[in-house]
Amino acid sequence: MAKNFKIGIVGVGWVAGAHIETFKNVKGADVAAVCSRRKLDPAALERQFGIPLRVYQDYGEMLRDNELDVIDICAPHPQHPAQAIAAAEAGKHLIVEKPLSIDWGDTRAMQAAIKKAKVQACVCFEMRFSR
Repeated sequence: MAKNFKIGIVGVGWVAGAHIETFKNVKGADVAAVCSRRKLDPAALERQFGIPLRVYQDYGEMLRDNELDVIDICAPHPQHPAQAIAAAEAGKHLIVEKPLSIDWGDTRAMQAAIKKAKVQACVCFEMRFSR
């Protein structure tokens, strides 16, 4: 039997909502947690998305959640490099919403951290074919 990957999403704006709704239809993917700087009500999120979610305000605490396999970065793009590097160092696979970074050096640092940690990563082009 294939493993279900537990996903933690950082950043809880409209992009995260689209990711959560999509993951609900992906066999083998379970969104289990979200992280936001805002104080969020887990019961309200469950009503909104139809699934129970652990809520974190501390990204480091979410990365220490051993149940999570994948971090989906949906935060504002200036935060992507630091969040991706921290997730890789924590041994988490990554999905990063575009853009990875707007700085080539930061992008290379992300690549190095991902390679060093031997985790998988991909860039999400949420609305790649939209007009």
